Amino acid sequence: MRTKLLLISLLVLALTGTVFAADPFVGTWKTNASQSKLAQVGDWMKQATVTFGEAGGQFTFEYKGILINGSSFSNKGNRPLAGGIIQSSQLTEGTVAYVTVIRPGDAYVTTFQNGKQTVWEHYVVSKDGKTLTITTKGTDAKGNPAEAIYVLDRQ
Repeated sequence: MRTKLLLISLLVLALTGTVFAADPFVGTWKTNASQSKLAQVGDWMKQATVTFGEAGGQFTFEYKGILINGSSFSNKGNRPLAGGIIQSSQLTEGTVAYVTVIRPGDAYVTTFQNGKQTVWEHYVVSKDGKTLTITTKGTDAKGNPAEAIYVLDRQ
């Protein structure tokens, strides 16, 4: 009986651990310039260090880096764990960004400016958890089409 109770307790603990395991995005990531395909759009990212976390029922993020035009940038924000509207320090009036979580380690971010979609991003963590790929399609500040593939390595 004791052995059976112990086995049941261990099984419950194991299952609880998998349910509450950290999202595969959680951690710090850095751009791998040699594997990335950058868009030559001045206000798009050239290199960055990205940190994702979980706090208070929210998914948090912080981006720091350099844009194609050479200027530095920093962006912090959060969103509900299951997806939803992003709260960010960089979203200007009339801009809304929305996250759709497909499964842990796979999500889409769609950004709208005054009701018009301007950027679409697909975030995917590799099966081994070592690489984050962000495929970005959209338009630059002048409305010209642009596309980039950012490959980031887990730090």
